[in-house]
Amino acid sequence: MGLGKTVQAVSILEHIRRTTSSRGPFLVIAPLSTLPQWKREFETWTDMNVVVFHGSAADREIIKKFGN
Repeated sequence: MGLGKTVQAVSILEHIRRTTSSRGPFLVIAPLSTLPQWKREFETWTDMNVVVFHGSAADREIIKKFGN
């Protein structure tokens, strides 16, 4: 049974993004097993651009360069 922590965190970041001058980027650190769920929740509940920053050093360099 979920406790709503993911949705709570997503809604807080969306609130910060919409109501303050802080437009991000925001860094969410989560276990690898939950990354797809986090990504899905951000895409479902917000219009934020989500980039999963994971992989080898070369992969991460590509993500840094072209992540948007």
